[in-house]
Amino acid sequence: MTYLKKIREAQTLKDIAHILGVQPKTVSYLLYILPDAEKYRPFEIPKRNGGKRLINAPEPRLKMVQRRLANVLYECIAEAEKCAPPRRPLAHGFARPRVIGTDASKNKKRRYALGIFSNAAIHKNRRYVLNLDLEDFFPSLNFGRVRGFFIKDKRFELNEKVATVIAQIACHRNELPQGSPCSPIISNLLGHLLDVRLFRLARKYKCTYSRYADDITFSTNRKDFPAALAKPIPEKVSYWQLGSPLVKQIQRAGFKVNNDKTRMQWRGSRQMATGLIVNKKVNIRSEYYRTARAICNRLFSTGEYYISDPEKSLDGLNKIEGILSHIHYIKDRADLREKEEKKKDPLAIRKLYRRFLFYKHFVALEKPLIVTEGKTDPIYLRAAISKLPKYHPQLGEFVNGKFSSAIRFLKYSDTIDKILRLSGGTGNLKDFILKNYKKDINSFKFQPLAYPVIILIDNDQGARDIFNMVTKRFEIKISPETTQSFYHLHKNLYIVKTPENGKNSISCIEDLFDPELRETPIDGKTFDFSKKNKADDKHGKTVFATKVIRPQADQIDFSRFEKLLDRIIVVLDDYYVRQKSSSVDS
Repeated sequence: MTYLKKIREAQTLKDIAHILGVQPKTVSYLLYILPDAEKYRPFEIPKRNGGKRLINAPEPRLKMVQRRLANVLYECIAEAEKCAPPRRPLAHGFARPRVIGTDASKNKKRRYALGIFSNAAIHKNRRYVLNLDLEDFFPSLNFGRVRGFFIKDKRFELNEKVATVIAQIACHRNELPQGSPCSPIISNLLGHLLDVRLFRLARKYKCTYSRYADDITFSTNRKDFPAALAKPIPEKVSYWQLGSPLVKQIQRAGFKVNNDKTRMQWRGSRQMATGLIVNKKVNIRSEYYRTARAICNRLFSTGEYYISDPEKSLDGLNKIEGILSHIHYIKDRADLREKEEKKKDPLAIRKLYRRFLFYKHFVALEKPLIVTEGKTDPIYLRAAISKLPKYHPQLGEFVNGKFSSAIRFLKYSDTIDKILRLSGGTGNLKDFILKNYKKDINSFKFQPLAYPVIILIDNDQGARDIFNMVTKRFEIKISPETTQSFYHLHKNLYIVKTPENGKNSISCIEDLFDPELRETPIDGKTFDFSKKNKADDKHGKTVFATKVIRPQADQIDFSRFEKLLDRIIVVLDDYYVRQKSSSVDS
């Protein structure tokens, strides 16, 4: 049964709770017993153009329920769209990618990613671009409007009790709060009527319409901009007033215009939509990119990072990463070259973004970093460290009943894969870490290098290419048969192998588990050491790590990990001595 059918058939709070996968008593407690003052934590964040924005962050249990409600509503919309004829999206904010066709060559569905880029792209290279803002967008979506929508909208037509429960989950103090996971999808649902009306108005006057949250944009190549949408104010140069038909439609849909933010942009001047330039192509403001480049140059040279003066210091490297990620996303979307061509000749922003990510993860470390060969290895190691007190607190400790690791594992995210080309496996490690590490790290003037980087690899045949490269480039003898605790390569870079074991000393990290544990059946399947996971009666490392090791960690004997963890400790001690010696010499 589809989610849309389930939610339409729901009659009570209990039904909604089951759809969300939550105990009914949990929903009842959060809605009717927990005091309003304890449901949300209010705080303010600065707006881009000045002023403050109030954010109400829901308490963890309520946030979980709201997130599940959002996921269900997204599924309902996707199901409803399957039954409707395809049409161009009108709302680009808070939307999930839409399927727009099939790539015949790969037999895969093509998805259209919605966001600030897609919103801006439809307004590029136009004679006129009109931007306007809706005033108090989220506060204007009150409890009554949310409840009424789910009762009356033809896609939902929910039971009144169910609509009331959904509105109670979503609203705080009679409005949709900014900070709730379900506010974005619900705001889009309620804004759809506005979108339809303004789209029809735009089409009538041969204009293009789109909305991103509370930002509305109209554009056209007509010689004169339609007065029904906006007209210049004679006594005020460059000021425009919205046309009464447009204002009337916005008010009919239950919204108000923020007149202070109405702006018309002509061809020949800078035209923008959702913060992006749209004159000839979608792009970032040049001064924004120059500022990001200057911040990075200062960071790589001095370790300092601020926007224009020390008084405007940025709050950590994550802020810089957010800026670079945004610039890269926009410029990469605008780059229409094939994927392989982009790799061969990367954009300047990708090179800068790569340098920054290398600096953040390998130069300006806040903890020792372990780069594992496999994506599941950190699950094993975290569990082993937490269950072996002899390694506390050097490798981690329990704080208020929760384990806090003193080391960090490199997470193989999509960004790390795409920009640094690290996705696990010995091939990646050989090319990135061993081939380029020395050159990359020496390119930075400022090198804090407070902690070591440990490459942890299985001592098996798959590592022979790495061993050969280490021997060739660093003149260090390493093979499956060598037994050193670690191999120091360059500055803060080390290699640690899994302990030598059995025939020819070959070993992998899974050898450190009891053989009986490795044979634990999951859904009638047992662990496949070949890593290929092709046999019908076998499961791979991910299943073994997430369904055997993680849930059974309290009962597992991790004593066989001690030799490996001892090697990590020896690296930390060695690097501490090297750092101390280096500071004395300088």
